[in-house]
Amino acid sequence: MAVLLAYSIQSNVRSHLDDASSITLRLAQISAADAQRFVHDAGQVLAGLARRPKVRALDPANCDAILQDFKEFFPQFANIAIADKSGDVVCSALTLRTGKRASVAGTTWLRQVEKANAYVAGYPHIGPVSGKWVSVLAYPIRDEQGRFSGVIGFPIDLAQYRPLQANVELPKGTIIRMITGDGTIIASSEDSKAWLGRKLDDAELVARIREGKQGRTWTGSGLDGTVYGYAAVGGTDWYVVSSVPAATILEGVLALASKNSALLLLLAMITGFAAYQIGRRIVSPIIDIAGTAKAVATGQLDRRAPVVGPREIKDVAEQFNTMLTVRQRTEEKYRNLLESATDAIVIVNAQGCIIFANGQAESMFGFVHGELVGQPIEVLVPPALRNAHMAKVARFVAEPQSRQMAAGTELRASRKDGKEFPVEITLSPLMTDEGLIISAIIRDISERKRYEERLVYLAQFDALTGLPNRNLLRDRLEQALSRAVRDEKKVVIILIDVDRFQELNDTLGHRAGDALLKMIGERLLAALPETATVARPGGDEFIVMEKVHAEAEILLMGETIQEAFTTPFHLEDRDVFLSISIGISVYPDDGGDADTLLKNVDFAMYQAKHDGRNTFRFYAPEMDKRASERLLIENHLRRALSRNELLLHYQPKVDSRSGRVLGVEALARWENPELGLVSPTRFIPVAEETGLIESIGDWILRTACAQNKQWQDEGIPPIVVAVNISATQFRRNDLVRTVCAALEATGLAPQWLELEITESMLMQRPEHAEAILRQLAAMGVGIALDDFGTGYSSLAYLKRFPVRNLKIDRSFVQEIHTAPSDAAIVRAVVSLAKSMDLDLVAEGVEVREQLDCLASLDCHVYQGYYFSKPVPAALCASLLRQSMPVAAGSDSQPA
Repeated sequence: MAVLLAYSIQSNVRSHLDDASSITLRLAQISAADAQRFVHDAGQVLAGLARRPKVRALDPANCDAILQDFKEFFPQFANIAIADKSGDVVCSALTLRTGKRASVAGTTWLRQVEKANAYVAGYPHIGPVSGKWVSVLAYPIRDEQGRFSGVIGFPIDLAQYRPLQANVELPKGTIIRMITGDGTIIASSEDSKAWLGRKLDDAELVARIREGKQGRTWTGSGLDGTVYGYAAVGGTDWYVVSSVPAATILEGVLALASKNSALLLLLAMITGFAAYQIGRRIVSPIIDIAGTAKAVATGQLDRRAPVVGPREIKDVAEQFNTMLTVRQRTEEKYRNLLESATDAIVIVNAQGCIIFANGQAESMFGFVHGELVGQPIEVLVPPALRNAHMAKVARFVAEPQSRQMAAGTELRASRKDGKEFPVEITLSPLMTDEGLIISAIIRDISERKRYEERLVYLAQFDALTGLPNRNLLRDRLEQALSRAVRDEKKVVIILIDVDRFQELNDTLGHRAGDALLKMIGERLLAALPETATVARPGGDEFIVMEKVHAEAEILLMGETIQEAFTTPFHLEDRDVFLSISIGISVYPDDGGDADTLLKNVDFAMYQAKHDGRNTFRFYAPEMDKRASERLLIENHLRRALSRNELLLHYQPKVDSRSGRVLGVEALARWENPELGLVSPTRFIPVAEETGLIESIGDWILRTACAQNKQWQDEGIPPIVVAVNISATQFRRNDLVRTVCAALEATGLAPQWLELEITESMLMQRPEHAEAILRQLAAMGVGIALDDFGTGYSSLAYLKRFPVRNLKIDRSFVQEIHTAPSDAAIVRAVVSLAKSMDLDLVAEGVEVREQLDCLASLDCHVYQGYYFSKPVPAALCASLLRQSMPVAAGSDSQPA
């Protein structure tokens, strides 16, 4: 009896340990496959994005919107960002705080991507911006020659990442961790924050994991030991390690063994006392217990030993049955774990027969519960591939080896109804007492394939209009150029830009703007020959490419395109009239390759805009210099804010009677290391054309408010600071919110801020302008009308809008002392201002004679070089201290 009991306990110990090691391995495999899918799918998305022209251009004006759209599909990532090869972040799905430069220049993962010029799962580190433990999945952005030019990446917040689904209940004592090749912990099924960045203590275990890639092992001895299962995360230097202490595995067995020791002693005494009854009352129940043990060994876990015979034998049978129940519950827990996996799991024997399939597998392949078990694995393979599959299974059984998901070729699978679909498979062989079994983790990648196909489409066609994009246009253009000489034809490139489309977009809304772009594409297709390629490279630009014989055909195409835009576009119960600026370049006259032709047609289009819009221009060589200078300014200007190259100078507004400075006007200046001090007349128009004026204007507003508040804090009596508002800023619906934010952030009271706007801005959308200005005036912010007299100068709209100050344009002041007509205009403006109780400021006063003439006309407040040119803040503060009375208090009001 003692031998039987000892054998039973030993068998249970061995069985529990074997089962635990198998489960830890399977847990590691499932977790590794899930992590691998996560990394692989992210890489597919990054690769698709990295190939897009707008991303490769590293242009924030275009790629920010792309990343924001894509981020909506991938909320599991903290951000999607693009950095150039120097590490400066140029695009981000999340809006960067104004004025703060973001950089990843010092990170290890950036050096890894640049060195490999390939997809990298970065090592965990403390993020330089977030301050959190992150690991960046990064893909290189390559230029036309395949050289590294930047990187696009997903940062993973490791404190929130778990190596297994959060709703999966692990067996008691089981811990799953994800580590790097040097043993650093990335994530844990326990509290990740407490483990991030620590290393596994057992260096020998880490070395064994790196060497074996996948397997199971045991460390320690006896109850102090630990069972491990581990698997590599394909495509990374990460590993998943699942562990459970031996004491936890064997606690049930040891508890039963303890009870049975006392029972064994009692049985020995009884046996010695009543040996003659053994044959009749004991042998038969023991034989039953042994038979039950054999049945359980064959997998019949629901079998139980009969509880018969003497009380002692009954106790043994009951304890034996209890051990079987514990094992059965453990098996059920592990089975439930497999059932809860997100992937399909199928286990087959060496003969290719399915011995287990979880619910995901049954659902994926269209079978009902229990229907797959016992069937050959070929029922999941398309009929045309079954013979080849059987041969592969035979080779795999002969030489079994693990194969990670995404490491091999994608396979085709077949559902019960015969419908085929793509899958990825992880194969893991395991030698058991019953022989070789093969565990297959199967993932349906149909959705990913559809997404990849969509990416391929988007790589060639515009998502909005369905027209060829810049990539496909370039491909067709290069083909046309290669055939042009043989066909004795020219190739014409026509670039069409919709004039003032941004204004229409702001007025009608982006939805209406998108509809208008679709209609433009349709109209161009209808007006031009079928042989012409009509493409939309982006924004409000369209490109037409066609092969022609003579210049007359080119002129005809240009006129046809212009004619197509003479008819209004019917949009949302209104007619919208559009004008276009057209640039034209011709092969071989204007360039011998695609890049040159596309560059030169861009120059020609900008020349058409410069010449008044609504016209077309052929490329001419002298356009290069002007366009190159503009492009140089634009490239530097895009980084001027982040590199702190912009600064403000301030020009005082002075009362000629008292000599006091009543206020200042904030004027932007740009000091670039390469270009030097750039005049506002050079960079402000570029900022307006590119949309950079929005961020620059917001910076000017906030900086001017902060400077005025600083002067007040330094004891300088309060004055009004005037800030020019661009037309682009004024069209925005959030101007009032932007002004409020600047005042709140700096602590400046509204009455010490004045916004300067132009007459033309008021008349573009009078109702919108009135609503905005009344909100600002209600806050206490002053409104000044800049360059008065050069525009509409209408008394009616002056009465309509809450204007506080009129600024007489410098063109009337320049010759006021020598030209009676200019003096008459100023006299009329002064009279108008007095009648409406408005303040006046004369701009551009440079000589004493101008100032005296203005004083004779009763205009006493002026600004100009006669008193001071625009000066830096420190010098302006000195002027303020010199001109203001010492006793002036902070409670004074704006003049």
